[in-house]
Order: sequence, then structure tokens, then C-alpha cells
Amino acid sequence: MDAITIKLKKMLLSRNIVFQDKCIQFMIRSLKDPKQFNLISKAYLNADMIQFLCEPLLSINTPLLQSICLCIWMLSKNNIFYERNDVLYTCNSLLRTLVFLIRTRDASVSDLIQLLAMIIKKGGTNLQEICNIPQVLTIIKMIFTNSQNLPARCVMNSISILTYFLSCPSIELSNKLYNTSMSISKAICKSVTGKCIIDPHVVDIASNLSSSLLRLYSTITKRVLINNNLKKHTETAKLLKNVAWFMIKHISLPFVLKSLNINIYHKSYQKGIKNLISPFRESLSTSARQNIASHYAASRLMSILYELIEYNKTGILAEELLFEMLCYLSSAYLEINCYWPGGFDMFRNQMVWSFKSFPKTPKDLCFALTNSTNTDIRHSIIIFMYFYLLTCSNIENESIYLEPMCDYLCSIQNEVPTPVIKAILFNISICFVSHHAINAISGLAFATEKLVGLINSLQIIDLVFTHHPALLYFLFATNVIPQKLQLKLIKHWVQNSDEISLIELEKFCLNNHKAKLCLLDVLINETNIDTNKLQKVFNIIKKIITVENECNEHKTLLIIWDMLPIHLGSFCCTENPKRIGATNLTFLLNLTELCSLRGVNISINEHRSIVYTMSSIIKSHQSTFTEQNSLLSSLLQHFLNLIQLSNNDVLNTIKKNKDFLCVLENLCLSENNNICFLAINTLIQLCQLEQEETNMEHKLLYSITLKCEYVLNAMTRLCQNCIISSITLFKIILQYFEEGICKSVEFYEAPTADFLRSIFVQLETIISQGLDCVSNHAWECMTIILSTKLLKHLQELSYLKIQFATDPWLNFILVNSKFFDERCLEFLNFWFTHFVLNDEESFTIRGLKVLCPSLFDNTVVHISVTIINQVYERSELMSKAKFIIHLANIEKQILATKWIRM
Repeated sequence: MDAITIKLKKMLLSRNIVFQDKCIQFMIRSLKDPKQFNLISKAYLNADMIQFLCEPLLSINTPLLQSICLCIWMLSKNNIFYERNDVLYTCNSLLRTLVFLIRTRDASVSDLIQLLAMIIKKGGTNLQEICNIPQVLTIIKMIFTNSQNLPARCVMNSISILTYFLSCPSIELSNKLYNTSMSISKAICKSVTGKCIIDPHVVDIASNLSSSLLRLYSTITKRVLINNNLKKHTETAKLLKNVAWFMIKHISLPFVLKSLNINIYHKSYQKGIKNLISPFRESLSTSARQNIASHYAASRLMSILYELIEYNKTGILAEELLFEMLCYLSSAYLEINCYWPGGFDMFRNQMVWSFKSFPKTPKDLCFALTNSTNTDIRHSIIIFMYFYLLTCSNIENESIYLEPMCDYLCSIQNEVPTPVIKAILFNISICFVSHHAINAISGLAFATEKLVGLINSLQIIDLVFTHHPALLYFLFATNVIPQKLQLKLIKHWVQNSDEISLIELEKFCLNNHKAKLCLLDVLINETNIDTNKLQKVFNIIKKIITVENECNEHKTLLIIWDMLPIHLGSFCCTENPKRIGATNLTFLLNLTELCSLRGVNISINEHRSIVYTMSSIIKSHQSTFTEQNSLLSSLLQHFLNLIQLSNNDVLNTIKKNKDFLCVLENLCLSENNNICFLAINTLIQLCQLEQEETNMEHKLLYSITLKCEYVLNAMTRLCQNCIISSITLFKIILQYFEEGICKSVEFYEAPTADFLRSIFVQLETIISQGLDCVSNHAWECMTIILSTKLLKHLQELSYLKIQFATDPWLNFILVNSKFFDERCLEFLNFWFTHFVLNDEESFTIRGLKVLCPSLFDNTVVHISVTIINQVYERSELMSKAKFIIHLANIEKQILATKWIRM
């Protein structure tokens, strides 16, 4: 044998390709004999033939490469190959050859990389002694970069080497390994972006790679627990996990969901399903597995897996994935850990035994529910149906499960776990909604009673509710369901609501009066609901009121007005622990806005409502809580509504409540603009309500200590409502004093000169700000001040008239005005008539002599020019403007006459 090996070595070292080929073919033929393989292969290996075979390999002689690879592969079947340095020498030779051939895009790269893959995998976990790992990773990256020009088998083998590295527990953690894995993974992900149909070949690669990345993630996680020095790899491990999940979500999952040509591509489907299972096999956290199971379920994977169960090998994998999904979905949404006897481990064990004889068709499911005596199987079926119906809704098939569900409920004799009660409630609800012949189900009423009994036996009823519209329709469809359970459902719905569920709730309550009443009850009595959610749900009631108003129906509005005094009374009672919350009362009051009462004949007890509202305002003012300002605003607005709905008799009730009047005074000075406005507006409404009363001593403004600071405080704010209301109140005050003058009433506190002067100056300030809607009120008020009887009959105020009429700031405003609106024209009319043309020397606005013109002479000219150039929309305004111009001309004539006389 030694002579033969020597001869073979000489032939291999020769440069003659024919001799080399004959030598290699001889070795292959001798190794093919199974009886002599161990003996011959051992002789070749001990004679160092591997090194001589690698010589022509390194010479990159393409015709011989395939034969060399076959010969080396045959020799590698002997374990001596791995015990010696032959494996390391072979791998290094292959790597050097591959570096060159990949660049030349030679087809023989497939044979070389396949041989390398087989050697590495058979070599075991001691990779450092087998090959140069960084160099192998470089080769893998080169192959993948040039994958378009290389055979598909070449890419598959390179990926298999990478996945083997990633899966090996003893692999050295390095940046080279991470970067290669990440770049290849991202390239795979990029190749499928935007594609509707994914190539099975890509699915195979992605499935292998992502499973291996998850395995590497698990390996790193376990190593970090043992060795703290490896914590620096934790962040990289998370990136690898994310890339793996991306490939699962965007490659394997879509491929399995399409279910196209499953018989042709059954191997790819099996790999795809294995890849979907891989997150459950690795050491991921429970929450991560729950999220993955939820994503699978939301993708409607459960129905596909249930259909695949009937297949042989694919069915076994589908059943395993379905089992894992059910376990972790139940853990997430049925709270198995807390409410299953024995916890999650016991539940999983019961599911394992149940799946050994789990029904494989819908008919088998119905039969098992009705006739099976195995409680575990029935529970597993109900839980499976819960998630199946929740994620794979199919109205045509849902109704067939209603009767078996009722049979199951009617047959229950033992205690049922809470997760099963939750599942059965949802299953019956959704089957009930989709069923077209409910009356044909004979045991439905008894089954519903049984279900209600099971729910009532629980300490926490909220645990059985699934946030799905089917529960609303089922639990409000029959009188068997107690109101307590309906209230609990509505409360649960509100607390877990989002935009979509709120729309569903609004739609449901519009057509179900009982549900609407329950919703109102929850909104009024539940104080632990988030404020934002509470407001959104109150908006639902407001929309319902609006819809009813459009249909000339006012049921909801009348109910609210009827219940409001009761809740206002409970709020006033400080000793009542069940009183309505401040936020709840605020929203409830907002529903009674006057705009909703058009055309509605509301019968209310005015005195009771007024008294409770006043008491609530007093209590809110005296208390300190977050919602104080918003509640006070709503109470004052409601009080205004009541005043408008009530008759004059309630005025005496208000006047007698000294505490309320005192609080109302304080609210006029509130820092909150809306409260200040509403408080002053309340005073205005009350004053207007008593206009016909003749007894001056019992007027409202004499029942309170009204100070000028109320008016000034509101008038100086940057709030139009406050300014307008303060001007209106000031006009009412002037009117009161004028009535007193006519009736010779002696005033204890008449308006002072400083008060009137401050008001006039503030009105000028308001006009100078240029806000048209507020300026009109200010001009009107200035006209009233100049024409008030107070300035004429009260000696201490009589001198103010000339000061106001000749005020320099007034002159500044008039000179700089480019437009005069209606109220301003009325002011100018009065001003010209009573001051500019007045012959009384003490009130003349002109200079005393012609050669000594006053400040206002040029102003009169400016006013005339502006009025002439101004455009008027109405004839009334045109008439007023002409009259002012006429007055201005008279003033000029008087001035000219005086000049002639001189």
C-alpha cells in the first residue's frame, strides 16, 4: 500500500492534468468499495494524501475541482480526517481557492462551498480547530454579494454554514459574526420588500437564517447570565432578535398565509411553519412570546393552521404552532397565570393531553362539545373557539356553534375556571349575533341563566368581559340578563374604550334605550374613570341628544333634566359618600345647555332646581378641588338656563338667599374669565327679570353690595365676554340710579366722580384696541354716560360732562379713526348736538374766540371728510352720516358769523 500511495503522490505533484485526473479517479474508485473503505481511507489519510489532493486544488485547475471535492468528501467520512490536521488544512485550502473563484464567478464554487459546509457541520462544535471562522464569514459575505451570478445551491450552502455558526453554543462572539449576520439578513429583507409573491427559495433561506439568529440570541442570553463580562453583547443580541423577527413577520408568515400550491412547495411550507415555531422554542421572554402569538392571531393564521392539521408532516408542525399560540394567547388575554387552577404549567399540561385527541373539523368540534365527557378537551375546545372566533370571524360558520355551546352550558355541574367562563360568554355572544333563527335554539334561555349564574359566582365580574360589540348586543338582547351585569359591561367598555369602540357604543346606544340609561348611570356614578375618556363618552350622549332633536324626539334630554336636581341635591350633601363627583356633575350640566332646548316643553320644579343649584355654587366656591373652575362655570351656566326657563316667582327665592348673593359678588371678581363673565351675566339676567318691579327698596342691586370694582375689574380684562357683560351691567347700574332720581330716592352710595372717570377712560382704551364687536358697546356706553341724568342732577358730578366731552384722548381716537360704525355715528350725533353746537359758554367745545381755535376744530373737519368718503351698507347709516355732516356745516357757519362780527 505504501508503494501505491507513493506513486499517487508523484502523480498528484506532477503538472500533468491527465496524470492528476487518473490518480484522483483511482482513489475515488478504491474508496467506493464499502467493505474496503475503512482500510483504504485510513491508509490514504495516514499517508497524508489530503495535503497532496489540496495541491491541485490550490492551483485552481478547474477541470479537476469537482473530482477533488468528491475524493476529499469520501475521505472525510472517516473520523481520522477530523482527528488529524487534515480538516484544518482542507478548510484553509478551500477558503483560499474560493476567494479567487468567487471573483471569477466560476460554477465550481458550488462544489467547493458544499464540501466546506459538510466538513464544518460534521466536524462538531469545536469550530476553532476546524477552520478560520473570520475567513469563512468573509467567504459567506462574498458569496451573498455575488449571489446573482452564482447558482442558488451555492447561496443555500453558504447560509447553512452561517446558520450552523449561529446555532453553535461554543461559537466565539465577535463583531465579524454580528456584522455578517446583520448585512446578509438585511439584504434578504430588502429582496422581498414590496413583493406580493415570495419565492420559496427565499423562504427557505430566511427561515433557516432567522431561526439560527434566534438561537444565537438565546445562546448570548444564557452566556450573559453566567458571565457578566459578556453583557456588552446584549444590545447586539437584541438587534439580531429584531432582524430575525422581521424576517419571520415579512417572509415566512406571509408565505404561510398565502397557502398557494402547498402540495408543490410542501418542504418550504414546513420550513416556514418551523420558522414560525422557532420563537417559542428559544429562550424569549413570556411577554415577547405573547406578543408574537398575538401578531400571528391578528394575521388570521389560526384558521389556516386548523385547516393544515389534516396534512401529515405539515399537520404535525401546524398543530404544534397552534398549541403554542393558544397557550400564550391564553396567558395574555385569559390571565391563565392568575385564574387557572394550578397556574400556567397545569394549563399547559392539560392542553398537551387535550391536543392528542383534538377535533380536526368544525363538525367534530360541535360533537365533542355536546357529547364528550372529558372536561379538559371541552375546555380546550372552548378556548380554541374563543381565539378562533375573535380573530377569524366568519358569519356563515359562527352560528353552527351556538347550540353546542348551549348544550355544554346546560350540562355543567362542576366548577368552571374563570378563563373558560370568559371564553364561553364571548363565544355565545358572537354566535348569537350571527344566528338567523335564535328562537329555534330551545336551550338558549336556560343556558343564558346558567351563564349568568356562573358570572355572578365570580368575585370580580369584569374579568369575563371581552371588549367586543357582540357582548353589547347579547347582554342587552334578553330580560334574563340582570341590570347589574349590564352596568358592569358598560363600565368596562367605557374604561377600555378607544376611538373605534366609542363609535360602536354610540351606534348601539342610539338604538337601545336600556343601554343608553346604563351609560348615563355609569357616567354619573363612576368617579374613577379617566377624565378624557369621561368627556368622550359624555360627547356620545350629546350626539344622541342632537340626533333626537333632529327627529323631534327629546327622551334623553328630558331624562337628564329630570335626574339633575337629584344629583345636585346629593352633591350639596357633604355627608353623602355616594354623591356625584365634580367632574361627572360638570359634564352632566353641560348636557343641559339651552341650545338643546329649542322646541322642548320641559316641566321642572323651578324652586327646587334653583335652590339646589345655588347650594351647589356655594359649596363649589367654598371648596378647593382640581375641577373647581370648570364646575363653577357649568353651574353658573345652568343657573342662567334655569332663570330663562323660570317665571318671576323664583326671583324672591334668589333674593332671600344671602349666602348665594355674597358668593355671586365674589365670583364677579374671579380670576377665571369665564366665571367672571357668567357671574356678571347672572346679575344682568336677574336684573332684567325684575324690570317690572316698582318697589325700589327691594331691587336686586340694593340686596347686594355692588362695588364699582366689579365693573372695572371685568372691563379691564382681555376677554370680550367680560368686557361686554361689564358694559351691560354698568348701563343697568346707571338706569337704576336714574330711576331713583325720578322717584326722589336718597342713595347711600351713589357713583363717584372717580368711578365714572375710570369707566370713561377704560371705554376709550377699549375703542383704541380696534375690536369692532366690543367697540360698538363702548361707543354706546359713552353716549349713555354723556346723556345720563346723574351728571345733570347730582351737583358733585355735573362738572364731569365737559371733561368727558373735551377729553384729549377722545380727540386722539376721533382724529385717528378711518371709519365710523353705527354706534360711533350715534355718539357723534349726540356729541355734535349737545357739545359742539351748544351756546352755553361753560360747555362750548370751540375756542372762546375765533383766533383761538380749540383742540377739536380740526377734529370736526376730519370727521366730516371721513364720513363723506365712507361707504355705507344701509340707508339708516347714510341718514345718520348726512345729519352729522349737516351739524358740522352749521358749526362752520357759526364760526364764520363770529368772524364777520369781529
